[in-house]
Amino acid sequence: MKKPKIIKKLPYLPGVLIVVFIGIIYSPALNIYLMGDDFEWLNVSYAAWKTPLALFESINNFFRPLVKLSYLLNYTIFRTQGSLYSATTIGIHIVNVFLLYMLLFKVSRKISIAGVITIIFGTSTLYGEVTLWAAGRPDSLLLLFMLGVLIIADNSEGALKKKRQIAFILLTVGAIGSKETWVLLPFLVLSFLCVVKKTSFKTALKTTWSLFLLLALYLAVFIGWPLLSNTTLPTAYASADIRSTFLKFCELLFTYIGLSKFYAGEVWQLLLSIIAVIGFGYWLIRRKNRLALWGMFWMLLTISISLPVRYAPSRYNYLPLIGFWMMIVAFLDKEIEEIRARFKIQIYFASLLIISFVVLQVSYQSIMLQNEISDYTYHGNSHKTVVALYNQIKSQIPLDNPILSNSKYIF
Repeated sequence: MKKPKIIKKLPYLPGVLIVVFIGIIYSPALNIYLMGDDFEWLNVSYAAWKTPLALFESINNFFRPLVKLSYLLNYTIFRTQGSLYSATTIGIHIVNVFLLYMLLFKVSRKISIAGVITIIFGTSTLYGEVTLWAAGRPDSLLLLFMLGVLIIADNSEGALKKKRQIAFILLTVGAIGSKETWVLLPFLVLSFLCVVKKTSFKTALKTTWSLFLLLALYLAVFIGWPLLSNTTLPTAYASADIRSTFLKFCELLFTYIGLSKFYAGEVWQLLLSIIAVIGFGYWLIRRKNRLALWGMFWMLLTISISLPVRYAPSRYNYLPLIGFWMMIVAFLDKEIEEIRARFKIQIYFASLLIISFVVLQVSYQSIMLQNEISDYTYHGNSHKTVVALYNQIKSQIPLDNPILSNSKYIF
C-alpha cells in the first residue's frame, strides 16, 4: 500500500493528529480542581521565590525540585485557577506522546508502529493519576526528560559531541529533579543503543558514561549518605516481601492484557506468568525482533522498581505501559507481516484487522477515560468546596497561634 504523498513529506503529521485527538478527549478534564497532595506541593513551593534553595529541600524524603518548580510556576501564573493546573498536567502528557511518536518513528521508520503505540498508550486509563491529578505529574515530567535523552542518544554515533553532551547531561539533570525512578535511565539508554541501534557495548558505554557517573553520585548522596548518617532513605516506604512482590508483578501482567478481573493469585496463574515471560522473551530473541525485545526490557525494568512498594497507585503504570505496547505492537507487526506473506493474504485485509483493533481499543479507552474524568472532577469539586469555606473564614484565623488556643475560634 502506497503512503499518501503528504505522509511521506510530513512523517510527523500523524503524531500531530494523535496529540490533537488526545487533547480533545482530555478536554473535559480541565474542570478538575486541585485535591489531596496538591496543597502540600503548593505549600512547600511558595517560599522558593524568596528562598530559591527551598526548591531543593526534600518533601517526604523525596528530592523533586522540578515538581516543586512546576507548582510554583503554576501558582505564579495561574494563582488558584485549578483548570489551568490541569491544563499543565495534560499538556506534559501530550508533549510526551508526541516525543514518543518521534522516537519510535525514527527507530522503526514505520508510521504504523509509531502511531499505534502512541495512540494506545496516550489514551490509556491505567495511569489516570498521572494525567488527571497534578500531584501525579512527577512521572510524566520524568518521562519528558527521559524521551529527550533517548532522542539525543538515537541521533548519536559513538561519543557525543560537546553540544549534545551538554544537552544530554542537562536533560538527565531534569530527570533527576523529577522523580527517583530516573535511576533506570542509564540502563534504558544503554540497552537502547545495544539492542535497538545495534551499537557495540563499548561504544554504548562511551555514549552513556555521563549518565552512569551521575547515577553513582546520586546513589552516594541519596542512598549512601543517609545510610551512613542513619537518616530516612527515600526508599523507606518499600518492602522486601518477595511473595507479595511476585504476586504484584503477575497481577500487573494480567492487568496490562485486560484480564485483571480474572486474576486471583492462583498458583497456575503465577506459573503461567513465568512461562509466558520466559517464552515470549526467548521468541523475541530467536526472531531478532529488537524493538519488541527492548520494549519487553523497558516494561520489566520499570515494573520492577515499583514492585517492593506496598501499594499500587495507577501512576506507577505510566512508564511500564510504554514498554508493554512497544513490545506487543512491534511483535505483531513482524509476525503479521510474515503470516501475510506466507499465506498470501491481501495487505488491505491485514490492514483492516489492525485498524479495527486500534479503533476498538482507543474507543473503549476513550469512553472509560470520560468515567475517570467524572470521578476526579467529583473529588476535585469536594476540595473546591472546602477551599471556598476556608476563604470565608481565613481572616478570622490567628495564623500565629493554634486555633484551639483561643475559645473564640472553637466552632
